[in-house]
Amino acid sequence: MSETLKPQITDCLKQLRLPAFVANFSPQAALAANEGWPYDRYLLNLCKLELEEREQRKIKKLQHSSRLPREKTLSAFDRSRLKKAVDRQVSALLEADFLDRRENVLVFGNPGSGKTQPNNYPYRARG
Repeated sequence: MSETLKPQITDCLKQLRLPAFVANFSPQAALAANEGWPYDRYLLNLCKLELEEREQRKIKKLQHSSRLPREKTLSAFDRSRLKKAVDRQVSALLEADFLDRRENVLVFGNPGSGKTQPNNYPYRARG
């Protein structure tokens, strides 16, 4: 890639707000040249990198805006405190079949009973 074009490309990509493109267009171009990729494959790789970065930023932003305590994770949740019937319901919820059926989940209980225990696994789209 021409060294005279890099600053112009970087400026354009910054104006378009494509930070993953800015960070990766040069290394990906070198990889594409070495591997003999066609332009469309090079562009597809850059697009995938941009989408992955946006997804990670979205997850981070949502986690931050949720204001949930970071030390509370599902793995740290003490399920031994639960009654057997409730523990079975928690196990059923962890299988996440309700997502496939597009069902809402309502949780009721006394204060401090763990209703707001977060599931900090990254969002994964189903469909």
